[in-house]
Amino acid sequence: MKRGVAIASILAIFALGVVVGGLAMHLYSTHPTRHMGLLSAFGSRSNTDDLGRNLDLSDAQQKQIDGILEEARGEARQLRAQITPRLNELMQRTHARIAQVLTPEQKTKFEQYHRERHDRMRHLVSPNR
Repeated sequence: MKRGVAIASILAIFALGVVVGGLAMHLYSTHPTRHMGLLSAFGSRSNTDDLGRNLDLSDAQQKQIDGILEEARGEARQLRAQITPRLNELMQRTHARIAQVLTPEQKTKFEQYHRERHDRMRHLVSPNR
């Protein structure tokens, strides 16, 4: 019996980590000052200026590359908008499945832990909220 509880607890903690990690990614992806994920190396104006200097780009090349990167950022925003609701749904389903495994006392602790982590992550991502 104790071994089963221990295994369930370990699995719950692991799953909670997945949920919290997903939540953190969601909060990060919705933050207004976030980088553009894989495009972050070229995402900001200063980075594209650095690229232009390092590659000795002509003005015409720089303008073309700026357009390419802006288009890519737009596509990345669209993809993020499509994926975020699905990730949120997955996190909610995972949370519910974990809660089904727990005792009432564990559920109370789990919910409190989840709220605290959520609040902490929200504060880290956007302290002014």
